[in-house]
Amino acid sequence: MKKPKDNQHRPEVFIDWNTVDKYLQAGASGKTVAAKIGIHENTLYARTMKEKKMNFTEYRRQQFEHGNDNIHMKQYAKAMSGDNTLLIWLGKQRLGQKDKIENDTNVKLNGGVSIFELMQKENESENTDKTKPQ
Repeated sequence: MKKPKDNQHRPEVFIDWNTVDKYLQAGASGKTVAAKIGIHENTLYARTMKEKKMNFTEYRRQQFEHGNDNIHMKQYAKAMSGDNTLLIWLGKQRLGQKDKIENDTNVKLNGGVSIFELMQKENESENTDKTKPQ
């Protein structure tokens, strides 16, 4: 004789999505997040699909980008408050500023000859002088 089905299921584990989001924004993997909140990673992936209506990879990417945005905002605020080191760094990153000025060897001198061309002519004349019989 068959036993009647027991419709009782294991209670659904509580997931604190704020905690999950903080870990993901910091760059943690799904495996790490699951371990930190005490569930199996497959449970986290399935619940993300169920509750967030997207796969875990996409959800993680969105949260990671949100974390990057938070970092940018903090850096910008700190730079604007007078942190010279951060101002210089942001200038290099965002504005293409550099420590050194690159030399342009193609600057034209009086007469329309570039420094590079002048050096080439000088080298050529030195080489021809050396090959001439004396």
